[in-house]
Amino acid sequence: MLKRWQPKIRLRFLFLATFVLAALLPAALLAIWVINGTTERELDSTANKQIALARTFALSLDRYAADRLLIFDQYADAYMRNSANQPGLSLAAKSDFLYFVFLYPEGMVAIDSVNGNESRLTAQIKSTLMQNAGDQSSFLPVMLDGKQTPTIFVARRYPDGKVVAGALTTNAISEMSKTVSFGVHGHAVIVDQTGSVIGHPKTEWEVTLKSLAGITPVQRSIAGETGSTLFFAPARDEDALAGFTRSTHAGWGVLMVRPVKEIYDLAWANTSAAFVVIGAGVLFAFAVALLMARVIVRPVERAAATARNLSQGKLSARFAPVPDIPLELAELGTTLNHLAERIDGWRKTAAETLSTVKAADQAKRDFLATLSHEVRTPLNAIIGFGELAQMQTGQPGQTERQHEYAANIVTAGRHLMRLIDEILDLAAIEAGHTCVESEALDLAVVVNEASVLLEPAAASHQVTVAVDLPPELPAVIGDRLKLQQILLNLMGNAIKFTPKGGRICVSAAKSNCGGLRVSIADNGIGMTQEEIQTALTPFGRVRNKLAINEPGTGLGLPLACRLIETMNGQFELRSEPHKGTEVAIILPVA
Repeated sequence: MLKRWQPKIRLRFLFLATFVLAALLPAALLAIWVINGTTERELDSTANKQIALARTFALSLDRYAADRLLIFDQYADAYMRNSANQPGLSLAAKSDFLYFVFLYPEGMVAIDSVNGNESRLTAQIKSTLMQNAGDQSSFLPVMLDGKQTPTIFVARRYPDGKVVAGALTTNAISEMSKTVSFGVHGHAVIVDQTGSVIGHPKTEWEVTLKSLAGITPVQRSIAGETGSTLFFAPARDEDALAGFTRSTHAGWGVLMVRPVKEIYDLAWANTSAAFVVIGAGVLFAFAVALLMARVIVRPVERAAATARNLSQGKLSARFAPVPDIPLELAELGTTLNHLAERIDGWRKTAAETLSTVKAADQAKRDFLATLSHEVRTPLNAIIGFGELAQMQTGQPGQTERQHEYAANIVTAGRHLMRLIDEILDLAAIEAGHTCVESEALDLAVVVNEASVLLEPAAASHQVTVAVDLPPELPAVIGDRLKLQQILLNLMGNAIKFTPKGGRICVSAAKSNCGGLRVSIADNGIGMTQEEIQTALTPFGRVRNKLAINEPGTGLGLPLACRLIETMNGQFELRSEPHKGTEVAIILPVA
């Protein structure tokens, strides 16, 4: 049996939860919309600011680069005219130059030191200068000199094949980049034409010429683009926003980088006012929910209490009026009180009806007792005298018609006696007065006895009854006479509803539930589901061509079904029109 589900939440709490959720849902959507809008605006604003800052810083680098190119050209031209002098070197020293290098096509190298700075040329640097110097003065990518110090070279090739180069320290650019800061962790990044770091908050990246060429904003900046983008910043191991551009004179990339988390935190700070409004709305909705719960839920709870009392038999329970409630709930209380009054009236009527039913039941029992005594006694006498008249066949004065009348009297009397017995048996079962004697029975013996008794009926209907029982069947528990009555009823029905030439098979086998299943199957007319319901109803008779002339009261199947239940057995019936019927009984095994 399924366990009845009991709800565990009260209407008041459900009402409050519904109101609060109804307020929270739009509030949450509004909060998401505000946060997203604020965040997007903050990202756009920050990106524009960082682009502007990158452009400003690039202009500073352009001025720095233009000044160094001018000083380099003046000193290089003076040197090529053999007019280089000490004032020129002093100006170069103030402009971060370390030394000047003069490379001749035949391989000779001349160096002018600035303020005694030592030359740290390497063979690789010399080769790079000879290969990459152009007709116009330009900055080459930053390189590590002989002492692994980052150095920027400005180089120019003259028509006679000589190459002049000036070595610049990166300290000034590094210091310039570190002067830029915004927010908490916003910083500037300067890279050369290949993406190697010149200026960065991480000094170790400057010293080792850390390559950032694989990062998207670096690639776009040294390609000459200006804009902003989100990217993963390896320096802080987090997402960041970069505004980028390129220095025109030097070709260096300029990036202004800020962690995205800072921008989101700023957006959240700007949305605090919106959250205050949303919270106030939720609190207001909760207050309204409390008020409505008092107005609506309280009368519903009273109505539920009244209905519960009525269901427990307290028919005097009534719905107490509640002031200031909606019209519909007031009508509910009034209707509930009217219903309580009608239930009380029905109870009184039911009590009177029950008294009448008890009287009718007593009258039925009195009638059945009278039927058993007053009808059986004369009926037995009628059957006895009829049989006596049959036995006097051939006596003087008795005609053939008189003998036929005597046989009809006996047949009709026995039929009426069986009808009375079946009615009494069915009434006793329904009243619970049936006495069942349980004993171990040999099923094969009981089945064979029933088959022998029905041989004349089977022969009369020209139907074959086949008993197919396996050997060594286990004994069953039941009442011998009642089991025989069940088999006679079921086999008799099969004979009546099977056409001439048909076959009835009686078989037995162990059932899945551990009992013994006895089956009576025929290939007769069969029944529909509606006809099965009719056949299992007391006095219900199926109307068909084959059964219309067969005698019967419609008690055979219902009586067999109830008798098998009194012996703790089971009854099964399956049938299809024009295919036959199978009736089975399952009996407990001894």
